[in-house]
Amino acid sequence: LEVPSVLQRYVDLREATQRHIAARHTKQRTSRASTLLEICHALHIEPEGRLHSGQDDAKMVALAIQALLMAGAHLTHIDLVEQRLAFHRNEDRCLCLDGLAWTTTAPGLAAWLGSLKHGVEEAALRMVLDNNGRPSGRAIVDFGSHQCAAAVFDSFDCGQLMVSDGTRRVVMLRPLRDCDQGPGVAVVPFPADATAVARYRSMGSIVGAAGSNEAGGKA
Repeated sequence: LEVPSVLQRYVDLREATQRHIAARHTKQRTSRASTLLEICHALHIEPEGRLHSGQDDAKMVALAIQALLMAGAHLTHIDLVEQRLAFHRNEDRCLCLDGLAWTTTAPGLAAWLGSLKHGVEEAALRMVLDNNGRPSGRAIVDFGSHQCAAAVFDSFDCGQLMVSDGTRRVVMLRPLRDCDQGPGVAVVPFPADATAVARYRSMGSIVGAAGSNEAGGKA
């Protein structure tokens, strides 16, 4: 299906909320903001309706954007067309998979890419952590060369379907952004098994609790 141009320029709500929280010098800096429910809580929005209902979720997204604008948050517009053109002008060999399940493991991800005829070694996969040290649903993939990365990028188009834990999701392949590689961003080798993934998820809880205690002590 052809994606209308109006849908190829947008604001990443999760990234904008996390950046806004990180810029605050209060204990709210440790708030989680990965899911829509967490974003609403972080922005002090009372969730309404039924979670995962298209109409209700759309309303919550609109309220979250409104809250960010009222708070003076900086919203970065993402232009998919310009991103694609810019990538083909440079020599980057790494791309970001965005929208992965938080339970994804390196063998599972490598196998999925292999099923799409884009085989990579597990060592070429790195996981981006969120602002609390948890899996963010993003992976940086080193395709070995710009030529190979560009070919895979073009073949993905707007995304590929992935089935994980019985759930179907569309995973986007895109150029790296500041939220994937900028200062303060934690990137680690992609976990090899479910135990290692669970360890990162639980470490996020510890980091969040420690950060809250530290911020409270400084207040």
